[in-house]
Amino acid sequence: MRRRSVLLAVGAAALSSRLGGRAFAAASGGGPLLDHGTPVDLDGSEYVDLSNRVGALAPLTAGTIVVTFRTTSHNEAMTLLSASDPTEPSSDITLNLSGGALQFSVREKGAALINVMTKTRYDDGLRHTVAVTVDSSGTRLHAGGRKVFETARHSFFAAVSGLSALALGRNLDSDHPGGEWFCTGTIERAAVWDRVLDEAELVAQSPRPDLADLGRISTALNSDTPATWVVTGDSITHGALHRYAEERSAEGARLVGLGRRLGRELVENTPDWPTMGPAEVDALSRAALNGADSYLYGSVQRQ
Repeated sequence: MRRRSVLLAVGAAALSSRLGGRAFAAASGGGPLLDHGTPVDLDGSEYVDLSNRVGALAPLTAGTIVVTFRTTSHNEAMTLLSASDPTEPSSDITLNLSGGALQFSVREKGAALINVMTKTRYDDGLRHTVAVTVDSSGTRLHAGGRKVFETARHSFFAAVSGLSALALGRNLDSDHPGGEWFCTGTIERAAVWDRVLDEAELVAQSPRPDLADLGRISTALNSDTPATWVVTGDSITHGALHRYAEERSAEGARLVGLGRRLGRELVENTPDWPTMGPAEVDALSRAALNGADSYLYGSVQRQ
């Protein structure tokens, strides 16, 4: 229980000290309504209680949630941030990992208003910054500042009535009064805005931004739309092999021709070797190699 009390104290301290000693780029518009910036290590039974701030988030119909974390296990379900009505069995808004995939769901009294999940996984022990942005145009999931999933469906905090619990690292409902979906790992930061952050702002909030191309690849992987993948390049197993064959084909043909010419001059039309001195052998070799490159003679021309 002493460890639990420490985590609760950490939550309160982080709210009074907005960034908890860490530097994050300020968003160009309004700042976050919630910004927990003190890293906390969670062992799968602990959480950070931020319920005293849920009232500021409950009215939101649009906005952004950003969480930076690193996992230390492969739990089937791990909560990053959750707001819920603990008197109901399934009334909550959660950003979590499900089998390592990023999942965002909003449920009202058991009805799933939105439940979306990536195919890409983030329980690899590396540092990730994930986000969900919601407005009237839809819902988007982001990783490393880059969009990785989108849908036209949209629901946010205001869609769930009776929100009174808010936590990092666990979800709480009437069926699980002690909590569920506990996180094992480190949650470095969690923040919520009342507006949608654009890509540049999300990149600025990510300590390790992903390349734009990685976001586009992840979006294609997470889409249900069939895609054709064409892999090209000068790799050691593919591109380099073809390049080697292309460069060596002409050289191989030249060497075959040279070998045939030498065979005719030196074997089929065998010279009278016993009567030839060094000068005659040199002249014969130059004649056979006329116009060809030789590692002995270089580029040879008949004299």
